[in-house]
Amino acid sequence: KDMLKKSLFSFFLFTSLFAAWDEEQLVRRMRAHLLIDDPKSAIRDAEGYLDVYSESQILKVAYIEALAAAGREEKAVSTFEAWSNDFTDEADKRQAMEAIGWGILGKASESSQYSIRLSSIVGAFLTHDVRAVKLLLNMMRDSNAILRSVAVQLACQMRDGPLQKEIVRLFEQE
Repeated sequence: KDMLKKSLFSFFLFTSLFAAWDEEQLVRRMRAHLLIDDPKSAIRDAEGYLDVYSESQILKVAYIEALAAAGREEKAVSTFEAWSNDFTDEADKRQAMEAIGWGILGKASESSQYSIRLSSIVGAFLTHDVRAVKLLLNMMRDSNAILRSVAVQLACQMRDGPLQKEIVRLFEQE
């Protein structure tokens, strides 16, 4: 009986929170989880939010972003495919696909296989996106000398401040 009361209380508390918040606030909350590198919480929140706002495109995109950030790119792709006809806004569709792409590149950069990691830094570099900076920085600190060398060569073409500082540090240290 106490469990039922707690469950009902949680349900009403959860739904009353949603009533007070609009979809954009919920997406901001999910993205805050992603910003602090907590994709599991973002996924958990998204699944709850989508129970209430099942037709929300921005929540669907944020859910796909959270899945990709968590390294669950296969689930992100299958979810995107299931919802692809629901996206009426091409910008939302593009944002979801981009999140999946970056999720794949991020997971590839952590692979134990040298060739996969090499492909990920080249792929990230070719995007000319600011998100490539973090990936290149990590590869410039990799234990593999070839990967470090390629990352430095690519970073030289990007001219971002953090990359330039890391290049200087590497030249002084190595």
